[in-house]
Amino acid sequence: MADRYREYANLALSRLGKAIDPTAHPKLAATVGDLLQKAETERAPLRAYRDKHIAHTDLQAHRGQVTIDRVTYGEVEAVVKTLSSILNAIDLEVERKQTAFTLFTQFGDAKHLVYVLERGEQCQERERKARGW
Repeated sequence: MADRYREYANLALSRLGKAIDPTAHPKLAATVGDLLQKAETERAPLRAYRDKHIAHTDLQAHRGQVTIDRVTYGEVEAVVKTLSSILNAIDLEVERKQTAFTLFTQFGDAKHLVYVLERGEQCQERERKARGW
């Protein structure tokens, strides 16, 4: 598995399944494949919101001409749990142990992440008003 993953300079969620050899790790490949599909579905609303309001600063979104439903705590938490399940499945197969992957709890949970995003939106709104948008 390690050799297959070195070819990827940046391990993205969409490529994670390809890094697992289904011949050597059939159960893991199937489990991770199912969890990746679940994660893709769960993260779709988050990504749409990110693309329009955070990362790409969509002009129509900045002008208030397009609205996308806000991301909820539950949506963020669901994605975090699914990603943790993926990492735990890999860790269990490779290391023969399961680690509680809870990256966000080091900095705060999904509720904290949503709070930070809301603060960012407030700053963006002040900037829009200052520019007359």
